[in-house]
Amino acid sequence: MRTAAEKDKQRLKRQEQVRNRPLTPDPEIDPKCILKVSSTTDPNKLAGAIASEIRVEGIVVIDAIGGGSVNQAIKAIAVARGWLVPSGILLIFYPKLIDRTLEDEAREVTVTRLFCQPREPLTMV
Repeated sequence: MRTAAEKDKQRLKRQEQVRNRPLTPDPEIDPKCILKVSSTTDPNKLAGAIASEIRVEGIVVIDAIGGGSVNQAIKAIAVARGWLVPSGILLIFYPKLIDRTLEDEAREVTVTRLFCQPREPLTMV
């Protein structure tokens, strides 16, 4: 079992790796790591999941199909950002549009993929 100091050291190391990573994500994303959002998703619960993943993994990928689900995702990111700021984590995100055919239906949809990751706050010199 690791001590609290070892956990803090590992967390700080992971945060430093995330801060130094380029803003473009890896092309291969594990599908199990993607948070899928619908228009009925509770933004507060999603915000908790985002904040938790940011603290642990350092990056969150959110998929949303349709205007209602994108709305819920953006609300959740705003709430998560408010929760993370007091601990010194500035959350940023950027979107990517992906055209995809759904497996159960034979129609083409556009998935809005949101990449969230922390950035250090800007300091005034």
